[in-house]
Amino acid sequence: MIKTIYGRVFSVLVKKPFRLWGITLLGIFLTSLGSALSGFVPLIALAIALLMGLGINRVYLLGYRGEDIRVENLFDGFRQDFGKKLAGSAWAELFKLLWGLIPIVGFIFAIIRSYEYAFVPYILMERPEVKALDARKVSREETKGWKGLMFGADILTAVLVAVAFLILIALSAIPVIGVLFRLVTFIYVLCCIAFLPLLYGLLHAAFYEEITTGRMASERAAQEASAYDVGSAAGSASPMIYCPGCGSPVKADSRFCPNCGRALAPQIPQPAEEAPQEPKDQTEE
Repeated sequence: MIKTIYGRVFSVLVKKPFRLWGITLLGIFLTSLGSALSGFVPLIALAIALLMGLGINRVYLLGYRGEDIRVENLFDGFRQDFGKKLAGSAWAELFKLLWGLIPIVGFIFAIIRSYEYAFVPYILMERPEVKALDARKVSREETKGWKGLMFGADILTAVLVAVAFLILIALSAIPVIGVLFRLVTFIYVLCCIAFLPLLYGLLHAAFYEEITTGRMASERAAQEASAYDVGSAAGSASPMIYCPGCGSPVKADSRFCPNCGRALAPQIPQPAEEAPQEPKDQTEE
């Protein structure tokens, strides 16, 4: 599934890399500028950073969906119900901070919570019916079972970037042509600084879009069903249930409906009771 996410993210980058990159850099610059200008009032600086962060995440999501993105989208967090958006975003950040303050193992819990609350920006921007303080709970529910995959995608990106950097460093040590590779390494580092925030932003937006629309859940359900079929004995009948959401037939041990992506509680099939057999008529010869 990570391969699928990467494929879709890179297809987005190929279509409009410079527009996404330019708006992302502008958002980061405006966030830094606004925070610096209001640095003497920490609360105002924090509010600007949080609301601009919501706008940047919306740009990532719109870009991943293939929708038109404009510079004005960076300020979507300041528009309607900005107080609710600010409160919901600050509430999630506060919880991450508090978990991070736990001695010794706090950073581990902070990382876990950062993935649990990864959908908060999108929920606040996309779902006006969700209350500010409930966005964190909704995000926890929707990322359940997916946090490991999201963490794996981020780590894989970091590992690939680090490996490429180490290879370039090693090539830079070659006599004579090493000068050329040092120049390439410098350009590579600049590209990483410029494009990595965009790549990570699109990855997180991709997970939100794919999970909440049920597409990833459907893929996982199809894979589980395929694995079940392979492991089943030939000719054995698989017990079926019906999805409470769409009514589609689903294997009893499936975790998700392959049609609508709804999470299902695996059912333990009960053995069917044998019908009482009628006594056979005995005829005397």
